Amino acid sequence: MRENICLCTLIKDKIKSDNMLQITKDELVEKLQQEVVQLVFTKADGSERHMVCTKNIIHIPEEFHPKTDKVVKLDENGNVIETDLITVWDMEAKGWRSFNFSKVLEVK
Repeated sequence: MRENICLCTLIKDKIKSDNMLQITKDELVEKLQQEVVQLVFTKADGSERHMVCTKNIIHIPEEFHPKTDKVVKLDENGNVIETDLITVWDMEAKGWRSFNFSKVLEVK
């Protein structure tokens, strides 16, 4: 019986892994810019988080519209530092939130 539990865990992990590979970061950002998206991701503390979010300005209250299109981090030489963080408008919390793209488990 214990072998079955381990096998189920491996299958579940494989499904999550496959889901992460079905969309690139650029594709997800484009999807977020066009519509409201449901995400499941692993937070920094290890817990799983479900979020309904967007980058589409139509769904963001005007007083919270971003001041720039893109925020980038620069190193000490002024070079852009690549990051997996994506900032989105959380439709339920009604505020800006960020998540790590490499921790995304599901996109709907």
